[in-house]
Amino acid sequence: MILIFHNRENESVDLMRTYLTLCAFISLSCTSISGQHIDLTAGIIYPQIHDATSGSRHYHATFDSKVGYHVGFGADFLKHRWFKPRLSIAYDRYGVDLRAQDGGLGGSAGSDVNVTKSQFSMEFYPICLHMDSIFEFDIGAAAAILVQDGFKGTQFWSVLDVNGNSVTMTKDIRKDYDRYNAPTSFGLRCRFAYHYYLNPTLKLTIHYMFHYGLTPEFIEFPDNVKTVRHYLGIGIGKVLLPQPKKPAPLRN
Repeated sequence: MILIFHNRENESVDLMRTYLTLCAFISLSCTSISGQHIDLTAGIIYPQIHDATSGSRHYHATFDSKVGYHVGFGADFLKHRWFKPRLSIAYDRYGVDLRAQDGGLGGSAGSDVNVTKSQFSMEFYPICLHMDSIFEFDIGAAAAILVQDGFKGTQFWSVLDVNGNSVTMTKDIRKDYDRYNAPTSFGLRCRFAYHYYLNPTLKLTIHYMFHYGLTPEFIEFPDNVKTVRHYLGIGIGKVLLPQPKKPAPLRN
């Protein structure tokens, strides 16, 4: 089982490295673009749990999501021929209280854990649709790396004694695990934004983002849990107007 977790972790790390390399290459290729929009945003996150193990006969889990927050910096490259990507970097913090157990007729084992996580993410939107410079719809993906792994709780075991009575034992989960959250994550993302221009170069933005996680959130039991996350935020943006070209010097 440890080998399975290790292989999943390596696959996730390789996927994130490839994604970040692609984002870095595109951002470097767009550094000289004029008409760039930059913005600073902040807001709340509401994670919803998608548990792929929920169909198991003896498995049972409950999740209580906790509202988190995010802060991000983004840039739109609006004048690059037909290609109009958006890149963002963000800090996210969110969590969940969970209780999961699995077993059979002879007994069961599980975890009762309070989980919080902080991560840095890079978002890349290759598809950006704009309507009258007011409404915006973006489709892309996001890769994240864990920077703070917060968890506390207990493991428990329930077994039947010789008399058929149930006996439960508990243990602090941090005595067995050094970390609980996955070190990296990856998912698909959609972004809806409304821009209100205060003047030709300054705007307020209200946005909603939908994130569909493709990789597990945890590396320990329950390790087949993914998230659907909802982001709602507000930001302020700046339009960087192209610099006027200097006239060529006159020749005598």
